[in-house]
Amino acid sequence: MGKPSSSETIRLREGKKRKEEKVRETNVTDNSVTKKYHWALYKRRQRARAKEEIKQKEEKSRATKSKCRCSSEVSGQSGDKIFPTRMAKKRRVDLVKSQLPKSPAKKIAVVAALIESPTTRKGLENRGLVVSGEKSEEAEVAVSALRDERDAISDTKGQRSNDSRAATQTALGFLCGETIQKKRMKTKVSKMLNINRKRIGKAFNHRTKVLKSKKSCWTYTERRTSPDISRTTPNKKDIVRRRLAPKTYVTHAKQILEKTQTEAYLEFKQKYPDIQMGQRSFESCKPFYISIPQSQDRVSCCCRIHIETRMIFQSCMEFRRQLSHCPEEYVVYKHTTDLVNNTLCPKQKNEEYHHPDCLLQKCKNCGVAGFKILEKENYSTDAAPLVKWRKFEYVIVLTMITQTKRNSNEMFACFQNLLQTYPAHQFRANWQNQQLRELVENIPIGHAVAIHDYSENYSCAMQDQIESLYFAQVQASIHVTILHRHALMNVDGIESTEENPSPVTEHIFVISPDHHSVHSARKFMAGYLKEIGYDLKIMHEWTDGCSTQYKSRHCLGDVAQSSSDFGYVTIRNYFETSHAKGPQDGAGANLKHKADMAVIKRQVVIRNAKKLYEFAESTMKDPAPSRYQSESVKVKWRIFFYDNEMLRNRRDRYFKEIKGNRSIHAVVSTDGGCSLSSRFLSCYCDACLDWSYASCENSAYVDNWEEQELEREGGHQPTVVTRGDVSTTLEAIKHLATKDAIVTLLLLTEEYYLLQVIGEVLLTEERDDWGATYPPGAEIICGYFLARKRASSSPYYYELVREKEAAVYAATVRYICPELRVSSIQAQPLLYEISEELHMDILESLHGF
Repeated sequence: MGKPSSSETIRLREGKKRKEEKVRETNVTDNSVTKKYHWALYKRRQRARAKEEIKQKEEKSRATKSKCRCSSEVSGQSGDKIFPTRMAKKRRVDLVKSQLPKSPAKKIAVVAALIESPTTRKGLENRGLVVSGEKSEEAEVAVSALRDERDAISDTKGQRSNDSRAATQTALGFLCGETIQKKRMKTKVSKMLNINRKRIGKAFNHRTKVLKSKKSCWTYTERRTSPDISRTTPNKKDIVRRRLAPKTYVTHAKQILEKTQTEAYLEFKQKYPDIQMGQRSFESCKPFYISIPQSQDRVSCCCRIHIETRMIFQSCMEFRRQLSHCPEEYVVYKHTTDLVNNTLCPKQKNEEYHHPDCLLQKCKNCGVAGFKILEKENYSTDAAPLVKWRKFEYVIVLTMITQTKRNSNEMFACFQNLLQTYPAHQFRANWQNQQLRELVENIPIGHAVAIHDYSENYSCAMQDQIESLYFAQVQASIHVTILHRHALMNVDGIESTEENPSPVTEHIFVISPDHHSVHSARKFMAGYLKEIGYDLKIMHEWTDGCSTQYKSRHCLGDVAQSSSDFGYVTIRNYFETSHAKGPQDGAGANLKHKADMAVIKRQVVIRNAKKLYEFAESTMKDPAPSRYQSESVKVKWRIFFYDNEMLRNRRDRYFKEIKGNRSIHAVVSTDGGCSLSSRFLSCYCDACLDWSYASCENSAYVDNWEEQELEREGGHQPTVVTRGDVSTTLEAIKHLATKDAIVTLLLLTEEYYLLQVIGEVLLTEERDDWGATYPPGAEIICGYFLARKRASSSPYYYELVREKEAAVYAATVRYICPELRVSSIQAQPLLYEISEELHMDILESLHGF
């Protein structure tokens, strides 16, 4: 224990004297007992403070000694314990310094001579105090290379060519590796190379990416392109291209992510826990051809047969893949085409398609039985596992995709039923499209090809529109025709001949304020061909199979009358159901897109169909030059027509139903009467183009023409036959539905409903007593339903249901009833009587809706 210093002792003594004086002064007035007590208390406190001060001094002294001991141990270790203490080492050093010459030059010469001694130099090299000869050469080479690299980078880093950038990035990638990063020397390297530190970091990332193993790179790419993460778009023209070098590109089919990047990253970490990678690095490894989904990537107007077959096929193969010990003869197919080819007989030599009997499931040597099903897949007991799969079902009045959870037996049975019709459907779709391509490539002189289609209605909207205009938009109907014909000298500047054919493609648009008839659009096209002097003998039309627009009995009657209406024979061909996609869809979409862009840019205000026609006529007649147009969609002119007045009430153009018209894919008009010829598939071989049908080259697939006589409808003909008339009539009827009027409502589940109007509510949210809810902006009518009584009797009796108030859409009103007569039958409540004549008038009014 150390002794206190003299100054501290003096300070303690003076403090003690002052306290004793204070105690002495206090004791003068206190009695003897009090003096003794205070004095004892004071002494105890003084001794406690002294002990505390001594303890602190001891701890401080102990810490100092421990520090000295540690430093001496370190010095002993550094000197290999040659000197016991640092003081001993210092004495030796001072002794040597005193013996060295005083002159600096001589002192350096003596020290250099000592260092050059082999024994001394080797020991200094081992301690790292002197650089060896080999390390000195390495350092010299490294410095020289670094200087040359700095000069080279200084010459290339300022240039803007791709080659210079690549050279700079490559050079930095070779210089900056894991050693630089581990020793945290990026800043020092950037200063020595006179380059930004960020470029050093980018070069390091590029080096890491290039020097990765192929296995790890493929692991990232394979995970991002797996079917449960992304899918390839169905459009064959969705190709993504990336530039690698001047005039060097790499292309790949576009794929759409079906999960978020976070979900894909979490699944990747769960599947590969040993790979250390952050989410940002994982996202940066996304291949260039994979993109996030956007609104334009939605696939619409798909074929139900193809979509449903593909969904159930994937579910069946996934179920089979999960089964253990699956025999080799039960194949897990990757594509539907492979399965279909396995269930059919092999194609004959030099034949593109299977035999028709095989496609129609008439062959005894092939069929759905070729698709073998395991015993576990055919379980139908209650103990069988349930499988989730999706298919389309009719739910009340809508076709919706539903997800069911049933036995695997039902799933495979449903798939087998689809395989009964799928091959023939796929064949017809491919066949009809192939015939169109061959016809367009070899159009005979005097013939023309017209592809008709209705585009989706265009909503006439303003860029800055108020709320009332938003909920009351005017729509314009657009009928698109892609016309392929031969060039004319007076119109196109070149004459097309058989030796040197020059086909011309034109887009014809007929714009109308309502859904007009197809016959009017065909009339405009015929007038245009007559105006340019085109000697047309045969028109080949191609349309989809929409029954109300192109394939109904009345539409087929228009085809039969083509010779008398237009002066040329018409052959109308129909695409397979849901397989009519083509340039006609793009033409209509292009018109609407151009109109929308002009409205958004405030270049034009399109309020109705007339304004849309004027905009298209003034800005879109001549196609903009583009080197990206493919030959299949290259257009020379765009022709626009506006039709506001058309003949809709054509009483002589109503025909009775034709048997089997849904399976017909080709019809031809004959002599302009009420007869036409039809067959189930189109054919445009050389013999059929020359009307030599007996020598048809595809007689194995195509049947002969069958002549059919159309029978006109007799009696009263309805005046409401087109969508335009329907829209106009509904608008007029809706405004006649005033208070206390009894109106007829059209429903799909009953013949009709009767409603007594008690008020009209517009642009409000409403929920009636029957549980129906109507959103804001819906135009509705409120009233009381009339319930039918004595359904088997005639006349018809209805009772007014006043207990519940109902709300219906105003657009469902179809007929305004006259004042109903109260029944003479004594009944409470009163019954309203509807005669048989009024009942038939109501049913007639519903015709055409």
